[in-house]
Amino acid sequence: MKCMVGLMPVDSGQVLYGGEDFTAMDDDAKKPIRQAIGMLFQGSALFDSMTVEQNVMFPLDMFSKLSYKEKRKRMQECLDRVELKDANKKFPAEISGGMKSGWASPGPSC
Repeated sequence: MKCMVGLMPVDSGQVLYGGEDFTAMDDDAKKPIRQAIGMLFQGSALFDSMTVEQNVMFPLDMFSKLSYKEKRKRMQECLDRVELKDANKKFPAEISGGMKSGWASPGPSC
């Protein structure tokens, strides 16, 4: 899973996804698969030096070509979807464990 989402490189062997070798795919072929995968770390794995909105926008900054305005809109939609619309400016230490796990898994479109 960590190799598929790009957190670790594949150093040997194969990673099969839908019967296809993920390790042999080019970046363009990997992109839609990575966008469809959600991964929730047991310890929330949030950047403690970033606000909730910065944490939500981080993958958009890394993996999308959306404008800043589009990313902010998407971030707000995701936070609204998990009922955290008022947590934008808070840091992970300022929100509860339930809030951390609830916003980290809003679905594949967030």
